Amino acid sequence: MSPSTRSALFFAALLAVVILIVLYAAHVLLVIFAGILFAVFLNVLSESLRRIVPVSPVIATIIVIVSLVGLTVVGIWLLSPRVAQQAAALYEELPRSFVAIADRFQHSDIGNQLTKFVPRLQDVVHQAGGVIAPASWVFSSSIGLIANLVVILFVGLYLALDPQRYIHGLLLLVPSNQRGQAKDLLYSIAATLRRWTLGRMLLMLANAILTSTGLWLLDVPFALTLGLIAGLLNFVPNLGPIIASIPAILVGLLQSPTQAIYVAILYLALQAVDGYIFTPLVQQQTVNVPPAMTIAAQLLMGVLFGAWGLLLATPLLAASIVLINEIYIREHNAGPQP
Repeated sequence: MSPSTRSALFFAALLAVVILIVLYAAHVLLVIFAGILFAVFLNVLSESLRRIVPVSPVIATIIVIVSLVGLTVVGIWLLSPRVAQQAAALYEELPRSFVAIADRFQHSDIGNQLTKFVPRLQDVVHQAGGVIAPASWVFSSSIGLIANLVVILFVGLYLALDPQRYIHGLLLLVPSNQRGQAKDLLYSIAATLRRWTLGRMLLMLANAILTSTGLWLLDVPFALTLGLIAGLLNFVPNLGPIIASIPAILVGLLQSPTQAIYVAILYLALQAVDGYIFTPLVQQQTVNVPPAMTIAAQLLMGVLFGAWGLLLATPLLAASIVLINEIYIREHNAGPQP
C-alpha cells in the first residue's frame, strides 16, 4: 500500500471518527465550547485589568475570578430576595395570564366564531395554559443544568489560568510543518471570540438596564426580573429578544390590552435601538456576523442540538467564518493567478 493511500485512509478514518463524535457527543462538545467562551470572557477581563495594573496574566486572572465571585455574592445578597420573589410569582402568574387572556379571546366575536369551527377550543386553551409552567425552562433549573454549569465553570477556569498548555497540546496534533499556520488560526479564532464575547456582554448589560427601566416606568409588575430575563436572552441575537418579550406582554395584557400594547412597543423600540444603533457600533469594534446567516445558524443548531445549539450558534458561526476565511478563501485567493 502506497504512502498516499495510507494517508487517504487515515484521514478518511479520522473524518469518520470526528463525524461520530459530533453526532453522538454533540451536547458534550457544546458544553466544552461554552467553557471556552467563559475562558475567553475571563481573558477579556484580565487583559483589561493588566492595562491598568502591571501584573502577570495568572495573577490578573485570579484577581478577576475573586472579584467576580465577590460581585456575585454581593449581588445575590442585595437582589436575590427580590428577584427570587418576583421569579416565583411570575412563574405562577404566567399560566393564569395565558388562560385569562385566552378566555377573553373566546368570549370575543372572533373567539365565538372560531369556537364553531373548533368545538374543543376551551379544552385546548386550558391544556396549553397548563403547559406554560413546565415549559418555562428559562425560570427553572435542574440537576443536568447545574452539572453543565459546573463543567463550564471549571473548563473556563482551567483554560483561562493556563491557555498556552492547551494550545500547545492542540498544536501537537498538527504536522510540524503546518503548526505555524495552525497557531495563527487558533489565535485568530480566539481574537474573534474575544471581541464577540465583549460586544455581547455589553449589549446584554445595556438591554437589561433599559428593559427594567422601561417596564418600571410603565408600572409593569416584575420589572426587574423581566429585565434580567431580557438581558440574559439577549445573548441569543435576534431570537432572544422575541422570546423575552412574550412573558412581559402576557403580564401587561393581564392588566389591560393597552398596557400590553405599550409593553410590545417598548420591546420593539429597544430591539430597534439594539439592532440599528448598539449592535452596529459594537460590531465595528468586534466582529460582523451577517444577520441572515445568524438566524439560519440559530434555527439549524436549535433543530439539531436543542437549547444549547441555539445559545451557542452565533459564536460558533463567528468562529466558523474565521476558519473558512483563513483556510479556504485566503489560500484560494493566494493561489496562482492566470
